[in-house]
Amino acid sequence: MNERVDPSEVVIYVRILSVNGSDPTIADNVSGAATEPGDVEVDDETFWKGETMSVLLSLEPSAFERLVIRVLRDSGFDDVTVTGKSGDGGIDGKGIVRVNGILSFHAIVQCKRYKPERLVTPSEIRDFRGDMQGRTDKGIFITTSGFTKAAVEEATRDGAPD
Repeated sequence: MNERVDPSEVVIYVRILSVNGSDPTIADNVSGAATEPGDVEVDDETFWKGETMSVLLSLEPSAFERLVIRVLRDSGFDDVTVTGKSGDGGIDGKGIVRVNGILSFHAIVQCKRYKPERLVTPSEIRDFRGDMQGRTDKGIFITTSGFTKAAVEEATRDGAPD
């Protein structure tokens, strides 16, 4: 059997394989007929979210904390520092949030690098709120997963610190 292999088909096959991590014949994230190597369309949101989650979950906890602090700094926080270490009282970072150049307040940060199925619970919100006592009245809880309904209710409860 002397079949000729079309190089552009090989490129398309490899691109699909790298996107899905499986056989291209079951490629759910690829649409349209690809006639040229650059013609493969990928569901960008699905792809980048999955890739980003994989990278975040592969980080060491301290590296994840540093990344979060960097994102906050790049988002306009001032004097942002990583405080996460053994005996830090559950606080991973702190900084100053400035609002429209008029208002500013100190905030502490809690980072949780959880798999998507592991949601933040109300007790973790209460613990964080307790860790805030005497340090600041504003807190930012950042996670790679999400929050249970009860955790959201606890975080937004009337009379509780922000």
